[in-house]
Amino acid sequence: MCPYAARDMDQNQPPNADDSPTPASLTSASADAEALEQEFIELRAAASPETPPELVALMLRLRRGLFGWLLALIGASAFSLLLGSAEGALLCAVAGLFALAQATDAAAAAPAYRDWVHATLPRTQLLGAMFRGLVRSILPLFGSLMLLGMAAFAAQSGPSLRHRVAAACGAGAALLVLTLAARPVANAVARWLFHTQIPTRTERLTARVAAIALLAFPALALMRPEMLETLAAQDSPLVTPQGLVAQMFGLITLGLAGVGLFLKRDWRQSRERLGLTAMTAQHWVWAAVGLAAVAGLNAGMEWIELHQFPALAVEDAKATQMIAAHLSLSATIVLGISAGVGEEITVRGALQPRLGLVLSSLLFASGHVQYTWFGVLTVGLLGVSLGLLRQKTNTTTAMVVHGLYDILAAFSAQ
Repeated sequence: MCPYAARDMDQNQPPNADDSPTPASLTSASADAEALEQEFIELRAAASPETPPELVALMLRLRRGLFGWLLALIGASAFSLLLGSAEGALLCAVAGLFALAQATDAAAAAPAYRDWVHATLPRTQLLGAMFRGLVRSILPLFGSLMLLGMAAFAAQSGPSLRHRVAAACGAGAALLVLTLAARPVANAVARWLFHTQIPTRTERLTARVAAIALLAFPALALMRPEMLETLAAQDSPLVTPQGLVAQMFGLITLGLAGVGLFLKRDWRQSRERLGLTAMTAQHWVWAAVGLAAVAGLNAGMEWIELHQFPALAVEDAKATQMIAAHLSLSATIVLGISAGVGEEITVRGALQPRLGLVLSSLLFASGHVQYTWFGVLTVGLLGVSLGLLRQKTNTTTAMVVHGLYDILAAFSAQ
C-alpha cells in the first residue's frame, strides 16, 4: 500500500463515528486511492533508488497540494480581475507565497527531506539560491516601492510640515521594509512576534506582512486627507458589490493558505484551526451579547468623539459616508458579509491564535487608515471586542457579529 497519508502528518485523531460510509463514497474513495497509489508508483520510479518511501509520499502530497493551490490561485486571481478588483488579485498573490511557505515548512519538518536536501541539493546551487532570494524579496520589494510612492506623493502634495513628515516616514519605512528581505532581519521580527527561537518560513513571511502593514501606517495616516480627496474625485464608486466580493474571496484564500490547507492540514483541520466550527445555541446567545457590546462601544466612542473632538467626528462621518452612503440594500448586505467573513477569517481566525489578541487587533486597526486617529482607536477597540468573542466562542460567531454590526453601521450612515 502507498505510505502517503491522506490526513495531516501530525493528525492522530480517530475518524468520526457518525460519518458512516455509503456505497457511493466507498467507490469514490477506492477510485481515489487507486489513482493515488498509481501516482505514488510513478513518482517512486522516477526518484532515486536511495530516496526513502516516506519522502516520496511527502513529495507526492505536497505536489498535489501545490498543484491544487496553483489552479485555485489562478482562478481566484482571474475572478478578482474580472470583477475589477486589483486588491483581490494582490491578496491571492500573497496567498500563493503563504502556500509555498507552508509546503516548504511541511517538507523541512521531515528528517528524510532534510537528509535528502543536504545530499542532493546543496544550498550553494545557483538556481536554488536565486529562487530562495526571489521568494524572500518579493514582498519587501513591493512594500518598499509602495512606500516610496507614498513618500513621493506626500512630497508633491505640499510644503507643509505634515507633508514633509509624511514623506520622511514613507522613505524611512521603505528602507526598513527593504531590510526584511534579509533572513536575519526577518528572523528577528518573527522571534519577537511569535516568541520562538527558530522561526519557520511561514512565520518569517507573516512577520514581513505584519511589519509592512505597521510601518506603512504613519505615512498613510498623515496623508489621509489627500487620499480621501483623490478617491472622492474619482468617477467610479469607491465601493462596489463586485469589489467587496473579490476582496472577501481574496481574504478567505489568504487565510486558508496561511494555515496550510492541503499542505499541512486537511479541510477539517483547517476549519478547526481557523475556528470555523458550527454555532450552538449558546454561541447565538453570545452573538447577541457581542453585537450589543460592540454597538454600545461604538456608540460610546462616537459620543466622546462628538463632544470632545467634534472636528474629528465630522471627518470620520465623511469617511463612512464615502463608503456606505450610496449603497443599495443588497450592496449594504454584501458589505457586511464580505467584511465579516473575509476579515474575521484572516484576522481572528488565522492571525489571532498566533499573534495574540492585542497585536492582531492592532493590525486590524491599521487596515482602516481612512479614519482619523480617534476612528482608528475605535476600530482597534472593536477588534479587541471581536477577538475576545472569538476566544470565548469561535470565529464563526465573531463573523456573525462583525457582519451584522457593519450592516447596521452602513444603514445608519445612509
